[in-house]
Amino acid sequence: HLVRVAYRVSGTNLQRSYEVSTDTDGAPWVWAVGGTPTNWATIAPNVTSATPFSFYKVNPLFPGSSSVEYVTASTAAEVTKVDVNMTFATKIGGGRTYAYATSAAVRANS
Repeated sequence: HLVRVAYRVSGTNLQRSYEVSTDTDGAPWVWAVGGTPTNWATIAPNVTSATPFSFYKVNPLFPGSSSVEYVTASTAAEVTKVDVNMTFATKIGGGRTYAYATSAAVRANS
């Protein structure tokens, strides 16, 4: 089985949803829900980031080059890298915030 995981910020909550494929024989994968997650669960509250997710595609610097840069992706199919930059406020208040950042390479599953 393949597991598809989705993240979103809803209000001030970081949420995660997942779906397990109904088959085990590889691509094309079959999904019961079909791409619309319904089991969103809050995994962290108090997100204060305005834009916590950034999506990028690879742009070769010149034809045939192994040197690349990342530029903003225009469609989901183009995404090869995701940057996550989140700031969380403390529950108690006092104006304290904590920032977390990471990035992930996206693998195509056709």
